[in-house]
Amino acid sequence: LFACTSQDVKIDAKQSQAHYKLGLEFAQLSLFKNALEEFDLAIKFNPEDAKVYRKKGILLFGMKKYEDAKNNFQIINWRLLYGTNCWMPFRYYYFNI
Repeated sequence: LFACTSQDVKIDAKQSQAHYKLGLEFAQLSLFKNALEEFDLAIKFNPEDAKVYRKKGILLFGMKKYEDAKNNFQIINWRLLYGTNCWMPFRYYYFNI
């Protein structure tokens, strides 16, 4: 089994929050592609922030990208169950989910 270990991710909460807020603004202006890009940057700077995955999932669902939305929500569930340092490959490899 894979161990849950740190991925040596450099968390920058201020940068993440700035991109998250900009993503929300873009979404309110119906600039969905731009919003997704900002949410992705927010995740890059703080992959532990579940609210970003949640908002991104809601946006993807609204865009009828159901499989992508489902994947974002599963990331949240995975992290709640197994902690923030456990990544998805284990789940996909062993359970083909």
